Order: sequence, then C-alpha cells, then structure tokens
Amino acid sequence: MKTPGVDKAPLFPVYSLLSSVTDTYHAFFFVTLKEWKERKSPEEHVQHIIASANRALTSIPEGRAFVFPAAGNPRTAPPGRDIQLETDPVRMSFSG
Repeated sequence: MKTPGVDKAPLFPVYSLLSSVTDTYHAFFFVTLKEWKERKSPEEHVQHIIASANRALTSIPEGRAFVFPAAGNPRTAPPGRDIQLETDPVRMSFSG
C-alpha cells in the first residue's frame, strides 16, 4: 500500500455498500490503518489520509469515488466530539 499509515485495503467488487446493490460497476474497500504507535507523522493521521484519498479519487473521470470514516468508531469521531454507544446498538448519541 502506497499511502502512509494504511496497513491494508481489501477490495469488495460488484457490491454497493451504500445502496446494497450488486452489479458490475460498484465496489468498496475497507481500509485498515496501521497501529497508532506506528503512525507518528501528521500525514498518517486519519483525517489527512481521508482528505488525501478523496483528492486523488476526484481525478478519476470514469466514475465517482469517495472516502468516509466508519460510523460509530470513537477514533474517527468529529473533532471535539465523543461517540457513546447506547445499549441499543442501532442508536448512537453524540456528546461534546
């Protein structure tokens, strides 16, 4: 993987994670970052990795691609926010 801070990014072809559609022109990746202790530079922080990937993906003229953080992950909560999971795993509350 060429992106600093990224450990692996397996491809899941022919499926849209957003619309649950199976066809030949959708795909998605689950990107796994390296451990916190290995990501020391600002270029390896999740916000920078997402912004950098989104900039690169806009240059693909044949389609639309974008990166977004996984919901419910405290490490990717918006700055200044905490995510607290309730007993009902479907509902989340935000504080901060």
